[in-house]
Amino acid sequence: MRQFRWALFLLVGLVAIGVTASTVLARSHTTKASTYWNNAIPASGFGADGAWLGYGQAATFTFNDVSGLYGAMDGSVYLNFSGLSKSIRTGGGSGYTTTLRVTVTGMGTTTFTTTLANAWKPHVAYSNSPGFGWASYASAGLPGYVWKGATSLKVTVTPVTTNTLVSFETGGLVIGFITVG
Repeated sequence: MRQFRWALFLLVGLVAIGVTASTVLARSHTTKASTYWNNAIPASGFGADGAWLGYGQAATFTFNDVSGLYGAMDGSVYLNFSGLSKSIRTGGGSGYTTTLRVTVTGMGTTTFTTTLANAWKPHVAYSNSPGFGWASYASAGLPGYVWKGATSLKVTVTPVTTNTLVSFETGGLVIGFITVG
């Protein structure tokens, strides 16, 4: 009977040690859940607000305070364009896309092209309803060497499509990015 009590005591002790060890181990491997936040910085100004730009005509957006980017995740910073794109023909047509050459200057400089997509169908050269089918959008990733450590950004857009005109307002370019809280 004594041996049974001794074996039972030993078994209970080993189970208690095992439970304690597994609890400590499990707690040491848990991580706090992260919360991701979408953020936006609108342009502070635009040099050609509302003007129609044709092939080769450049205009510049300015972002005077990009300090919000300091906490941005790598690979999450994007330029988001929203403008109007129309045919150079009378009435403006609809369904026209425009390719832009974009130069961004901050801590470094990058140049790339992006296309303002216009999903309007049908694609027509003339329009008896000017304004319909002109909305167009684009987005493009911004490399870290341009925005990291910058206090301001300058974004110059130049249409490189010959048969279209494009127009932006100051709110037509927004920097979107993600932070972790």
